[in-house]
Amino acid sequence: MEVRIRAFGVFQKVFKTGTFSIPIRDMETINDLIYFLIKRYPKLQEQLIRDGDLKPEINILVNGVNIRFGSYLDTKITGGDHIAILPPLVGG
Repeated sequence: MEVRIRAFGVFQKVFKTGTFSIPIRDMETINDLIYFLIKRYPKLQEQLIRDGDLKPEINILVNGVNIRFGSYLDTKITGGDHIAILPPLVGG
């Protein structure tokens, strides 16, 4: 089983692509996925994590729903899910 990840902004540079899939064999939650990705892409940690938690300005969506409106880092993931990682949104 795999999840599809869509990266935006600075995250495209970290992953060197905007869209990719990864197997989720031993992953059950967004937290598991984040730490898997950080092991694979060490530069990701400085972009995502501050003081051991997800930076408040970062948004992660699972199937279009922001994890902050649900179980946050304990949000369950399953094969076929679409995950978007968005940098801070700025502008006016």
